[in-house]
Amino acid sequence: MKKIATLTINSSLNYGAVLQSYALNCYLNLQGYEAKVINYTCFRGHDNRNSWQKFRSIIWRNWIRPFMQDTQRIKKTELFKNKIIFTQPFPSFQSLAEIAKDYDVYIVGSDQVWNPRMAGEDTNWFLHFTSQKKIAYAASFGLSVLPSQYMDKYASYIKHLYAISVREESAATLIENMGLTRPQVVLDPIFLLKREQWEQIAIFPKQQKYILCYYMPGFPAVEKKMRALAKKYAREYNCRILNIGKREYSQFFFWENNLRGIGPAEFVGLIANAEMVITNSFHGTAFSVLFDKKFISVVNTSLGRKDLSSRIVDLLTRLEHTGSLLDIARDVAFVLEPLSAKSKKILINQITASKEFLRTQLGGAND
Repeated sequence: MKKIATLTINSSLNYGAVLQSYALNCYLNLQGYEAKVINYTCFRGHDNRNSWQKFRSIIWRNWIRPFMQDTQRIKKTELFKNKIIFTQPFPSFQSLAEIAKDYDVYIVGSDQVWNPRMAGEDTNWFLHFTSQKKIAYAASFGLSVLPSQYMDKYASYIKHLYAISVREESAATLIENMGLTRPQVVLDPIFLLKREQWEQIAIFPKQQKYILCYYMPGFPAVEKKMRALAKKYAREYNCRILNIGKREYSQFFFWENNLRGIGPAEFVGLIANAEMVITNSFHGTAFSVLFDKKFISVVNTSLGRKDLSSRIVDLLTRLEHTGSLLDIARDVAFVLEPLSAKSKKILINQITASKEFLRTQLGGAND
């Protein structure tokens, strides 16, 4: 049986990071491979914060956050990770050399594995620790423009991969601008599993008839627009608003339904059961597509926000479903509808192409 090791971001509490890791690992094992996720958490990303920002971060992380953190979410996330087959932990840059020849194929991706804030100068994220067959599946930079100091370095790292696929058209363009062959664009791993497979692991909420707002915090103008939309449609649909993903201190906003203790399985259940979804998250958007929901993806492509919105814009553009995209930087009307028949056909074709990329590059499980 062919052995496969995947390297992706797995130490985060972020729902999307955990669920995409699970999806690829689950899919590969269902195809008959012996697949494991490399338990590596040595991030050496670029930190461009000033001294005051770093000081505030230390105070927040060490003195304030521990008193407000969502311990139930942490516990449920760790419990969910038991569904993922991990290797033993590798806590240092050098330690990955220990498994350099233990697997037939090594995969890097998906998620923002090539974001400079994550990868930095760490060549492990480009699989340089092994000389075995190595490919990238749905790898992402998380940016549409890469800082100039990384262009040549990352080009030299990426060119040693046997086969490359990326998650966004912007990532394909970045690699092409490095002087390399334009890679294939594939879908995020969550689309490799069927809707029914996600429902089997979902924990559904007791609440009925609600609008789900999933926030990626840090963008006040976007969050303000999301709140306004939620209130509008809650009145129209005569249902309540449930919020997830907000900052820890939102637990003190007693006038809002800010849910705590939501793990990855509960997250899937909340989206699957929602009347509609309002989000500024890529994976919030992706799961809304997968569950055929009415949804609004709120982005801001102005100024420095374009990079943070590019993943959502790219996905909905490829699916020809930009009607559910609300860009607060542009006065463009949106349509609150699930995917059209045409968009569903495009999605099916892209899922097929994504699976075919893996099948072609990995070969048979017993080869």
